[in-house]
Amino acid sequence: MKPVHQLPTPDRGNVRSIDASGRTLAVESLRAVVGLLVAFSAVWAISKTYGLERGVGGFAATAGVFLVASLTALTLTSGLPINRALASQREQIADKEEELRAVASGHQFTADLHDALEMAEHEPDVLRVVSRALDLVADRPAEVLLADSSRTHLHEAAASPANGSPCCGVGTPWGCPAVRRGQAVEFLDSRALATCPHLESRAERISALCLPVTVLGTPMGVIHLTGPVDQPLPPTQRTRAETVATLAGARLGLLRAMASSQLAAHTDVLTGQLNRRSLEEELHRLDEDRTPYAVAFADLDHFKILNDTHGHAAGDRALRHFATVASSVARAGDMVCRFGGEEFLLVYVGCDVTEAAPVVHRLRATLAESIAASGVPPFTVSLGLADTTFGGGASEIIAYADDALLTAKREGRDQLIIATKPETRGARTVRATHPAVAVPEADPAPLPIDADR
Repeated sequence: MKPVHQLPTPDRGNVRSIDASGRTLAVESLRAVVGLLVAFSAVWAISKTYGLERGVGGFAATAGVFLVASLTALTLTSGLPINRALASQREQIADKEEELRAVASGHQFTADLHDALEMAEHEPDVLRVVSRALDLVADRPAEVLLADSSRTHLHEAAASPANGSPCCGVGTPWGCPAVRRGQAVEFLDSRALATCPHLESRAERISALCLPVTVLGTPMGVIHLTGPVDQPLPPTQRTRAETVATLAGARLGLLRAMASSQLAAHTDVLTGQLNRRSLEEELHRLDEDRTPYAVAFADLDHFKILNDTHGHAAGDRALRHFATVASSVARAGDMVCRFGGEEFLLVYVGCDVTEAAPVVHRLRATLAESIAASGVPPFTVSLGLADTTFGGGASEIIAYADDALLTAKREGRDQLIIATKPETRGARTVRATHPAVAVPEADPAPLPIDADR
């Protein structure tokens, strides 16, 4: 729907100004008439007194005196007041033009800041824009303090490049009066009784303006500006500073909300690792780029018994602990995915099975060492490993790894089995790498898989 453009409403101030101008004109006209009458009366009295009305010379002298008197009267009664009024109006017009220029400049600053922040795709980009904007706010030291992820500490996130940072000593969000109150706070003298303790402790006497930065409805930071004592920030500059605080908080909130929703869409809620859909997208990308990788299919042993014996909370802790350990031993670029239930897929990019196997064994050793200190009931994991040399794309590689995993479970669990390429159609061989030696075997008949794989 297009916006409806409304006609401008009459400005009562302008109406009163027009009325006042009309009254002023009437008054000045009356003054002029009165001045002329006074001049005429004075000249008439002088001419009568000195007999200037007799003769042509007397008449000319009378006319000349009358003209001088009239001009003097008009100047005194109307000319000077009108000149003063015009000078006053010129000053008012100049002030109004200056005010309009300031308003237009403020609107342009807001529009430019909005556009710059809209182009900022990440928080560091937002902070760079804010840092540059602080230089345009005022010729004063200025900084942005933001809370960390734990919301227990404030740290300097940006500062004015030209004017430097005030280096406020506040360390926590609730230690800042502006953040605590959720509104702007101004201190004109750091030595005053009602001043911020972090200003009072400074050696020099200063004034300060603190504006909270609200992110997703919660004050999460502050814009801090300092200046000479008893010199508050002019209204125009304060408006700009408030605009920076408002727009920066809004952009940070939007980016954090988008990041949170994107993270929720791509990760498993319980473990924080990739979910199945996200991993499939990543594997599809690797297949398109013809990037080699190995896939380890992991399954927590006797997980149903662990849940039934210790409760589902203990089972959740076991899943989270395994995900943490798997991430800790993975290399940069590797992926950990909760595939479903107690099953995980571990993807080692740029590896084949011989390069990935030591990483998986390190995972099993780290898991065994860390369980005692984690408070999680003891559990083990079985794994099957395959790589892209098997061909056929991600789904087939995962199927080979799953077959090797089933073999690992069938042969006693708590071990890694590396699958090998089928020698003939419809047959698969697997090689046990731990704890057994490589043993070729025919493709076994399918076995029923219970809930506790």
